[in-house]
Amino acid sequence: MTTNSYSPTKSILIEPTHEDLTISRENILHISNLDRIQELERRIEVENTWTSCCLKTDRRAVIYFSSFSLSASVLILCIYQLLTKDDCNSNQLFLGLLTFILGVYFPNPKIQK
Repeated sequence: MTTNSYSPTKSILIEPTHEDLTISRENILHISNLDRIQELERRIEVENTWTSCCLKTDRRAVIYFSSFSLSASVLILCIYQLLTKDDCNSNQLFLGLLTFILGVYFPNPKIQK
């Protein structure tokens, strides 16, 4: 009869090493960072969402599409007026608006050194 026989009911107690404790602290920090990231994402989502009685939209998309549609309508009006008017004095206003809108959408070229 041997004294070192394996018994499934015996529990082996292994004390954690310093490395094991460090890993668990890193895991805790990682979990807390994930919680912070999720909270930050939730705040950003709330900031960028507009809700009304029956609609929930992204604030950035509404601002982009409204400014784009306003600019497109001004461009179309200016081009139409420049093509149809024969008076050079009234064309100055539309030419100025047209170049301003184009200047907003096409930035100045940058010279690389």
